Amino acid sequence: MSFLHEIFQAYRCTDFWVGSQKDPSPDTISWSRISELNRCAYFVLLFGQLEDYINVSYGERVGPPEEAAFMHRVHCVFEDDATAELIGDYYNIRCDIAHGHAESGQMGKEIELPRVYEEILDLIVQG
Repeated sequence: MSFLHEIFQAYRCTDFWVGSQKDPSPDTISWSRISELNRCAYFVLLFGQLEDYINVSYGERVGPPEEAAFMHRVHCVFEDDATAELIGDYYNIRCDIAHGHAESGQMGKEIELPRVYEEILDLIVQG
């Protein structure tokens, strides 16, 4: 299927370890910031699995995915507007992270990786 399960298990392990650490000296990055960046990194990995599923599905149904905008591919694979909206929201978060807009507090909302994992898993399984 994908590496979705392994990615989420790796996140859980690293998140547990990061959460068990005491904050370092004041002149270094805090563990809460490391945890935030860890969530961002694993979000991008989880989203990548969804994006791969969309690209493969689009390729099987329509043609080479490189020739279509991402949200066009989404609408061709998932006909439900609510699903497309959720994926669009995730895509925007992914873009913010990938393009350096993941400064502390700038993301706008907390990334809840367990929920994201379950939603992406459902999309891939039900897709």
